[in-house]
Amino acid sequence: MANDYYREEKSETTFLEFYSVPIESKERNTFRLLKDQNAYDTWHLSFYLKEIFEYEKILKKKELNVFDLPRKEKNLLMYLLFCSLQEKESIFELGSSTFELIDGMELVKRYLLKNTKFDVFDIDIKEIKFHGFDISDLLNFGARRLHENYLVNTYSKWKDIPIRYDVFYDRAVSSYAFKNVDELVSRINSAQACLMNLYVSKEGTFVSSRLGKPVTYFDLRELIEKSDRKIHHLFGQKSPGPWTVDRDVVEGFFLICTEDVAEQFKKLSQLDPGVQKYFKEKEIELNDAKLLLDN
Repeated sequence: MANDYYREEKSETTFLEFYSVPIESKERNTFRLLKDQNAYDTWHLSFYLKEIFEYEKILKKKELNVFDLPRKEKNLLMYLLFCSLQEKESIFELGSSTFELIDGMELVKRYLLKNTKFDVFDIDIKEIKFHGFDISDLLNFGARRLHENYLVNTYSKWKDIPIRYDVFYDRAVSSYAFKNVDELVSRINSAQACLMNLYVSKEGTFVSSRLGKPVTYFDLRELIEKSDRKIHHLFGQKSPGPWTVDRDVVEGFFLICTEDVAEQFKKLSQLDPGVQKYFKEKEIELNDAKLLLDN
């Protein structure tokens, strides 16, 4: 498991540069140049802080459409999953950044309560225990400072993370944090349910590289065998971006949970016409991940 920016390996260096280019000379004038963790922290703090500001603007709207909701694949799906559980107490996010997930869930809650009136969606988000792991002390501090009215705990060391939690959320950070299926499954099996953007391989576990950092593609067959709950493929085959992997892989979103939670998740997704439309347009289905091995 990785507690540092590059894990143990380092094949590239990440830079963030602020520069100007005179029209006539085309010569680059560099004003600021950051690298490695400092570059990563600076860019991501700015990116997610802007996202939180955007959530605040949208919350002030009198009318909300489902397509007004940013990052529905994260915020909407997480809210539906949390509402699907019998026990609703805690969320663990791997790579929690500024914990903008909290702001996103508040926005989804307002949308669902305004448009459906169903009590099942009326959850007090300030009562949820949010646990976040991030190797960045700056982002961890920002997460706590920006959400002082919520129950937020952040960690930069694996040994400090709670053993059990209700929901595990991950947006592909597991591929940067874990080296093999066993390390990943130890976290998956520690939660009631998991919503994960996973990079998986049909040809065995291997390591590639993105953003100058090593990234693991986990063997899908081994992952299915070692997970103590069913793995559902929701959508997605290839993540957007300039990187390509010359292997038979899937870069998609997965729901890992018991059948009763999966059924409730599916039921809740049908209660609002807007959410129904989003699921249809995004082609979100609860397909058995085993089917991916046959394609």
